Amino acid sequence: MDVAPRKLGVPSDISNFVLPLGATANMNGTCIYFGIIVIFASQLYGIDLSLQQQILLVIQATFLSVGCAATPQIGLIISVTLLTQMGLPLEATALVAGVYRIIDQAHTATNSSGDLVTSVCIAALEGELDRDAFNNPSQGIDNQSMTA
Repeated sequence: MDVAPRKLGVPSDISNFVLPLGATANMNGTCIYFGIIVIFASQLYGIDLSLQQQILLVIQATFLSVGCAATPQIGLIISVTLLTQMGLPLEATALVAGVYRIIDQAHTATNSSGDLVTSVCIAALEGELDRDAFNNPSQGIDNQSMTA
C-alpha cells in the first residue's frame, strides 16, 4: 500500500482499491504452488495424470487459490485436500512440509508482485500513472528511512 503510490506512481485511490482486492482474489503464486505439488506427487509416485485430470487440476487449483485465506501454512493444508481429490498419496505433503516456509514466501511474493503490476496497469490505462515516479523510483525514497 505504501510502495504503489510512492515508488510506482500509482494514485492512492487506485492502489487503495486494487491492492486489497488483489490480496483477496489474485493468488497466482498459490495457484502455481497447487499445480506444482500435484505434478510433484504424481511424478514422485509414478502416477500418470490423464488429460481430464490435468484439466480438473487447473480448475480446482484456481478455485482453491482464490478461496484460500491469507494465513501462513494454509497452502500446505489445502494441498492435502487437492491431493486427496486427485487420488494421489498424501505422503508427498510430508516431503514438502519441511521446506514449505520457503515455498510460502516465494508464492506470497508472486501474489504481491502480481497485485502491484495490476495496479500499475490500471493506473496507466486510466491515464493517471505518474510516469516520473514510475521511471525514477528512487525519488520517492526518504533518505532517513534508508539509514534506519
